[in-house]
Amino acid sequence: MVVPAADGGAARGSVPSFGTPERAVAALAHAVRYGSWLTSPAGSVPDLPGIDADAARTLLADAWELISAPRAAPLLDGYWGARG
Repeated sequence: MVVPAADGGAARGSVPSFGTPERAVAALAHAVRYGSWLTSPAGSVPDLPGIDADAARTLLADAWELISAPRAAPLLDGYWGARG
């Protein structure tokens, strides 16, 4: 059952329908995986050696200004080491 939306698509209150049982099972499996992911514990930010986050924050403090190549190089070096 489809409740038509103004744009012609399915609106809130529509009942999903699938062309084959396999597509219905795939959609259900996706919903289960997504629900499992939503209820999993939040991760943590790893402590990565060699990353100078304070230097990166300093370089990006003025977000309105585009970063030129000479200013971007130290930022990239801080995250990925010396450029090859």
